[in-house]
Amino acid sequence: RDSGRARRLLDLVDLRQIGGDDADLPGGGPPVRLVVILDAGAALDGEDAHRLLRLVEDGPTAGVPVLLVETDTPAAESVRTVRLRQSCNNLPSSADAIADSWVGTDWTLTPDVLPDAAGGQAPALLTHVLSLHARTLASYD
Repeated sequence: RDSGRARRLLDLVDLRQIGGDDADLPGGGPPVRLVVILDAGAALDGEDAHRLLRLVEDGPTAGVPVLLVETDTPAAESVRTVRLRQSCNNLPSSADAIADSWVGTDWTLTPDVLPDAAGGQAPALLTHVLSLHARTLASYD
């Protein structure tokens, strides 16, 4: 875990939230930065737990979506854990597939089939999915 990295990501989120119009930026908006947190249960019990919660709650609308991966370390029950669960979409998984509760099937994400990013931009499919997710979250406010 890197406290400095979590702080820098939150600074990025804060700056994007107070920044100007995204349309003025090259490409129509800031590049998306996907944050992947492995062993989310342990992260929620660590010193960066508050930062993690802020990233999950505020990051997606600022182009910084967060993917939490739970492993064998369960998160202790707390107000922070409840808030985190309320802010997330839960996708149960097994060793080789993710269960999709909406359509009742399992699927596997294979990132290497996405086209390579060019010029520092995220692949088009990933950008579309993340921006749609961010707009959905923003509509809840």
